[in-house]
Amino acid sequence: MRVLSLPIGNDLLEIHINLWKSQETVYFNGQLASKKTHFIGTSHHFTTDAVHSFGVDHFRVVTSYGWMGFRYDVFKNDQCLLASGRTNVSAPKIVTQIKSRSKSVPHISRLDDPGLPDKELIEDLLV
Repeated sequence: MRVLSLPIGNDLLEIHINLWKSQETVYFNGQLASKKTHFIGTSHHFTTDAVHSFGVDHFRVVTSYGWMGFRYDVFKNDQCLLASGRTNVSAPKIVTQIKSRSKSVPHISRLDDPGLPDKELIEDLLV
């Protein structure tokens, strides 16, 4: 069941949950970015190619469940894009390193996106 669709520029981040299996799945532009089993929430980390540069964007999606229902926080390069009531966005924090439990963070390449031809993508990057 899709519980969140968040447009980020020309991209789309989606969160799907399966309450029976206690699974959360995060999709970025229709590609699987992260899949984890949860009990009362979890944190998803993945990277993508930056849109207008040759860098990498780091995404973090934090989910939790409680008396107030589902809560989601979405961060791109440690900048809050979507905040739940528990996230303090008035006092920005400077984080120098992306923290992750696993050594390898999933990466989504924009060159694998079937919706955008490689030639157009390269031309957009060079402009």
